[in-house]
Amino acid sequence: PDYNSQESLESPRDSEKSVSHKAYVQQLELGRLKLAKLEHEIEKTRQQDAYMDLSNRVQGLLLGNINSGIVPFERKYELWVAEQRKKESQL
Repeated sequence: PDYNSQESLESPRDSEKSVSHKAYVQQLELGRLKLAKLEHEIEKTRQQDAYMDLSNRVQGLLLGNINSGIVPFERKYELWVAEQRKKESQL
């Protein structure tokens, strides 16, 4: 390169700045893409957690209702069986 003129000396510096600026912009863009991906993953995880929480609540309510219905049924059944045995023994 011809380093005798002022233009020749500025050109490599400008070129270096341009390359450095492009690399910086690429890093920023890559960082932005990574951030967007992480935000998407966080949102996806939040939705899954909300779904699982809702699913667990529904399951708990259903099991609670089922279990609360079993005890009275078993009591009534035991009384019925006892009455049937009593009737059989009277025959």
